[in-house]
Amino acid sequence: MRLPHRLTRYHWRLLAWHSRRFHPFLRLLSPEEKAYVRRCFALATGFVEETEHGARHFSYYTYSHRVRGDRVNSSRIAFGSISAPQAAWELARPVLAARGIDLDRTLPEWPRLTFYGLGWDFEAGDFKVYFRTADLGPLRERLAPLVALRRDGSLPEALVSVTYRHGEHHEDKLYFYETFDLPPGVRMRARMASSRRGLVEQYDLQDVKLWAERLNDAGRRILRRYREVGERLDTIAWQGPDAFTLYFP
Repeated sequence: MRLPHRLTRYHWRLLAWHSRRFHPFLRLLSPEEKAYVRRCFALATGFVEETEHGARHFSYYTYSHRVRGDRVNSSRIAFGSISAPQAAWELARPVLAARGIDLDRTLPEWPRLTFYGLGWDFEAGDFKVYFRTADLGPLRERLAPLVALRRDGSLPEALVSVTYRHGEHHEDKLYFYETFDLPPGVRMRARMASSRRGLVEQYDLQDVKLWAERLNDAGRRILRRYREVGERLDTIAWQGPDAFTLYFP
């Protein structure tokens, strides 16, 4: 079986597994959203893809779990494309239209950015649109406080995200990526600059075991579930042993 076919089957099986084990995504996604997800799966050329600037740390699919004590929000997913952003964008536009989202109003710089993906947090009522860029120039005026948080030595490409909560513009975010002064067991840091939350750090993990040992029981239960399908923890946003977000893969 050719790799693209195997990838498509893998992604549908993984989404179905998440829908059974964590949250009923397949029931909640609209017809337009399912068509978009189907396109993203079909466009995939590998489990890891490389941007036009040579970056390999961007994932085009993510399932995440926000843990606060014993409470877990496992309703968070995101899908997109690295290898074919324009083709994914063609199916993203009907999703935005169905949701009444006007990017010209909430992210007027979008034509100068590269589409990356869409995200959902069903429990919070959040819908997210992501773009990539290696040029922060178009954003320097409107998002100046966030752009100013980029540190010297950050990797060239950044992520731009707009969150809509229950249909209303809720939050702007920029993600900057760093490979210097890292904590133990970390291969890369993402510094998320948020218009609402300030700075939040996310760590791409090199030593998963080291960080897994720091998790509370709720986090460890999630890791055990992923062993069912052979998936490993990739990224963590860490505030403490009872407050963190886990990202797979």
